[in-house]
Amino acid sequence: MHIKNTQKKQKKLEKTLTIFKNLEIPFTSLDFSNYLKRSGFWIRNKEVSTFLFNEFNKKKSLEDFSSTEIEVLVNKEVLTATVYCPKTMNPNLYLKIDQKAITKEEFEKNYKKVENEYRD
Repeated sequence: MHIKNTQKKQKKLEKTLTIFKNLEIPFTSLDFSNYLKRSGFWIRNKEVSTFLFNEFNKKKSLEDFSSTEIEVLVNKEVLTATVYCPKTMNPNLYLKIDQKAITKEEFEKNYKKVENEYRD
């Protein structure tokens, strides 16, 4: 069962990456994970961050994108995040630096549509 869920999760991540690439806009792992959560698919931002890192650095599926560290605000604390940006754009155009991750509680209340967290 775990292998099936892992494969389903991988397919969902790859499909979502295609959507983000086709939008041709700068994005972070938080944009990506919140998008998935709003669509009713629970995933931790850490998993998305690792996936995007691997896609950019190992698989080269983001070869038309640059990777830039930016400062973001998290609970009034300045941290860094990676913004993936089409090479034809300036990464400084990314302005959503004070977003909040959708929590498990918010997901359960507002976005969860079915019991199976690995649904399509």
